[in-house]
Amino acid sequence: MKQYHAAEGLEWVNHGNQILVVNEVGVARTLAGAEAALWRWLHQTYTGEEIRCLFSALLNISAAEAEVRLEKVLQRWLENGLVEVQGG
Repeated sequence: MKQYHAAEGLEWVNHGNQILVVNEVGVARTLAGAEAALWRWLHQTYTGEEIRCLFSALLNISAAEAEVRLEKVLQRWLENGLVEVQGG
């Protein structure tokens, strides 16, 4: 799994069980559930393998299915400007 981090110009905050992400022009997005958990894990020191295992356990799905779902979420976030590929 590639390494991702919050895109430049974003501010984010934990708000209860959700993450509020705001870009530099004030457009906000709320992440909840598994997406909020994933966002938190990406910004801690977990490896890609650890994140896959956590995501799999959280959703009670196989590691292979977790990999597919993770890639979909991360690709959508990349396309929406929420994350950047580290070193990319």
